[in-house]
Amino acid sequence: MLGFGILELPLHNPVRVAIQTALLDNLCQGRLVVGTGRGSNYNAYEYVGFGSSSSLGKQQLDEAEELLIKAWTEDNVNFQGKHWQVSFPSIRPRPYQKPHPPLARACTGDDSLVEMAKIGRPVLIRGNSCNGTGEKIRLYRDTMSAAGFSDQEVEGSLVECGVWKGGCILAMMLAQ
Repeated sequence: MLGFGILELPLHNPVRVAIQTALLDNLCQGRLVVGTGRGSNYNAYEYVGFGSSSSLGKQQLDEAEELLIKAWTEDNVNFQGKHWQVSFPSIRPRPYQKPHPPLARACTGDDSLVEMAKIGRPVLIRGNSCNGTGEKIRLYRDTMSAAGFSDQEVEGSLVECGVWKGGCILAMMLAQ
C-alpha cells in the first residue's frame, strides 16, 4: 500500500487533492490510502498563511473530506459548503479503486478516535507508549462494537489502521 500520513486537508483545495490522488491511485494501480487530518497547533502559522486558523481546522476537515469524496465519485458536482463553493462536471482521471481510495483519519485525541470508530473508519493513531497505544486500540475496538459493527467488521477496520511512531506510519495488523 501507498499512503499519506497525513495530508492536512484543510490546508489544501479538496478538488485539486481529488485530481492528484486519483492520478496517483491509477499510477499505483489501486494501492493508495489517503490519510487525512487537520494538523495541530504546531502548524498554526501554516493556517494563517492559507487564510485560515487552526480553530477552523475541524470544520474545514469534515467539509473538505465530503467534497473530496464527491469529486472522486460524482459527475456534475455542485458543492456549496461553508468553506468551499465549487461546481464542475467531473474529475479526470477517476480513481482506480471503486468507489474511491480508502480514507484514514489521523486521531491524536480520544474524541476524534471515538468519532471515527462510530462510523467504522480506519484511523492513524499516535503511538507514545505501548500501553497508551494499546488503550487507544481497545477504545477504538470497543466503540466500534458498541456502535453495532460485527466482530468481522471491527477486525477488518483494525487491519486498516496505523500507528505513527517516531516520524513514520507503521501499518499494523492491529486485529491480531
